[in-house]
Amino acid sequence: MIAIETSLFDSYSLENAFKEIRRIGYKYVEICSQHFIPYNEPKRAKQLARLLKDSNLELASILVTWIPLALIDEEERKERVQEMEKSIHVAASVGCRLITCAGALTGNLESREEHTIAFKKSITELTTTLEENDVCISFECHPGDFVQKSEEAIDLLRGIHHVGYLFCSPHTFLFDSDPQITLEYAKELLTHAHIADTHKPKNKDDHQHLIPGLGEIDFEKIFRTLKKIGYVGFVSAVPFTHRDKPVAAATETKKRIEQFLGL
Repeated sequence: MIAIETSLFDSYSLENAFKEIRRIGYKYVEICSQHFIPYNEPKRAKQLARLLKDSNLELASILVTWIPLALIDEEERKERVQEMEKSIHVAASVGCRLITCAGALTGNLESREEHTIAFKKSITELTTTLEENDVCISFECHPGDFVQKSEEAIDLLRGIHHVGYLFCSPHTFLFDSDPQITLEYAKELLTHAHIADTHKPKNKDDHQHLIPGLGEIDFEKIFRTLKKIGYVGFVSAVPFTHRDKPVAAATETKKRIEQFLGL
């Protein structure tokens, strides 16, 4: 199933982004943090549900990028856990069963042990809320995290209920991970996939999220492996480097993903 993450349309209101996304032909949408934050209140959740219904779109996931869960400072960590709990409740109220997270593992490599303890503590505190709302949180390995190898991130997440792995093609490429090895290693833990291209930068922070085919990533291998491991979840387009031409980028990315899927 093909979805698109809305940060490509961050110059649009969410209502207008939804209308354009549906017009292009997408049926599923992943709401980015910028678009979600104004609706991340119980009183506004009904308005978000109405926008989705009026646009004839279904939620693939909600992307949360402002809630680090591995903070060593205990008071800050508790505050972020409370923010995530609120997001889980709002997601469930609009029928969304998946929250995708980028930057949740933010931390220093030198303090990896402390960050690991803090992250596991946060997840433990969120478990009841996740179970009661039947929501899963999917985490990725992101630049700036205390884990900088995809397989290590997968090891951190494995075995935790209502927690999954988010595969991001440009970030996996940055960490010199073979996508086939990463996806096969994640296998049943994989709950979502972000699709965009990039060139290999000297600095990981300077990477791109391009239309597939404009960078150096081997997407034939990625989609071949997704099929091999039996993945049937969402692949979400995230070519937000092209914010200057969102309609064209969304249209071309959809076309290329369909080709990779043989649709």
